[in-house]
Formats: sequence, structure tokens, C-alpha cells
Amino acid sequence: MTKMIRASFYKMYQDRASALCLVGTALWTLLVIVFINWAPEDGLNLMVPEHLAKYWREVFSMQSVSIPLLTGMTVLFSAEFKDQSWKLVIAKGVSQAEYYFVKLLCCLWLEVQVCFAATLTATLVGWGSMNMPMSGAMLWTIFLYFVGQCIAHAPMTVLAYTVVFLFRNPEVASTFNILLLFFGSLLLRKLGGAFGIGNALTGIWAFEQYQFVVFGGPTEWIYVGIIFLAYLVVCGLVVCVSSARRDLA
Repeated sequence: MTKMIRASFYKMYQDRASALCLVGTALWTLLVIVFINWAPEDGLNLMVPEHLAKYWREVFSMQSVSIPLLTGMTVLFSAEFKDQSWKLVIAKGVSQAEYYFVKLLCCLWLEVQVCFAATLTATLVGWGSMNMPMSGAMLWTIFLYFVGQCIAHAPMTVLAYTVVFLFRNPEVASTFNILLLFFGSLLLRKLGGAFGIGNALTGIWAFEQYQFVVFGGPTEWIYVGIIFLAYLVVCGLVVCVSSARRDLA
């Protein structure tokens, strides 16, 4: 298991797609920030607490993490099914359950890196051109927000990972994940309305979780953590059952 983990992380870092994913995250976050501060008369002064909160909220609500993460995961991990290299790993005695578990760890680590790239880009741009104060308290607040976003995007990562490993085709997996990102919440809201339960269903939806996490909010972190564990169990069972019924040949 240890060798498999080391080999998988080494392969992920050797793949150019991993570096391109982080660079793409920084560029996409920069584009999001430009959009946030589009009109000069509506420019943000991050010395003002209300503007600062709006800045960080919108940086993440505009999918500065979700879109590059979905794209990066699909490109990185679907390739192993496309070139059939994953069969060589299984043939060397690694069980399918171990293989999927290690790849899940890689996906979660990629998510942490993408969140860090987005947070770092937003911090540097805010400090350099939008008058963001750089005190010790501010850096701690930004760190807490980074940790919170890692937790918030973890359920989405598990669900997106499940889609990638179920379809195994990069085009199909990426299309399905993008559809879930943009239309899944809408469908759940409509379904919740039809059942007369309002928006309660969206509270368990993976692509909604980042909206529940705020600066240093441990209650929200615990809530999303429970959702993450539920996704981990359900999606893990789905992947394992599906893979057990497939012929490796």
C-alpha cells in the first residue's frame, strides 16, 4: 500500500497536467477577480470589512476552485483508463479497492493544492492592487478560509472522483461533472419544491458545500465534514460494486 501511494503521487507530479491544473487555477482565479472588480466605480476597497468579506465570498462562489479541479481531475485520472496503464498496476497484485483508495487520496491532495493556488492568487492580487491589509490577524483569517474551502470542496471532490472512475472516459466524465456543477443544484431545488421541502435537499449536495463554510466557522466545518463522510461511504461503495462487476480484460 505504501509503495502504491508513493508511486501514485510521484506519477501525479510527473504529469504535466498536474502543473497545468495549478497554473490554470491561478489564471482562472485572476479572471474571477477581474470580473468581481469589473466596474471602476464599484471597485472594492479591501480595507473595508464588508468589501473584504464580499471579495472572498465571490472569489470562491464563482467556481475559482470547482472548474479547474473538475478539469484537472478528469484529465489526470481518466488518462490511466484511456491508455490502459491501470491494468498493469492491478496485474502486479494491487487490489482494485487499494487502487481506488490511493487515487482518492491523490484527488483529495489535488483539491488541497487547487484551493491553495486559488487562495494564494486571491491574496496576492488583493494585497498588490486592492489595498488588502497584511497583518498577522488577516493572514490567520485567510489561512482559516483556505482550510474551510478545503473542507467545503471535499464532498464535491469525492463525487467528481466517482464520476471519473465510473465512466473512465475523459470526455464523458468531464461533461457529466460540468452538468452536475451547473444544473445539479437547480434540479435538486426543483425537486425539493415539488416535495414541499424547500431547499433542504441542496444542503446535502456536494456542489453546494462551499456556500456553508465561512471564516473560522467550526460548526459549518463539522456539518460539511459529516456530509463528506457520507459521500465517501456511499460513493466508495458505488465504485467498488461497479468495478467488481467489470471485466478487466
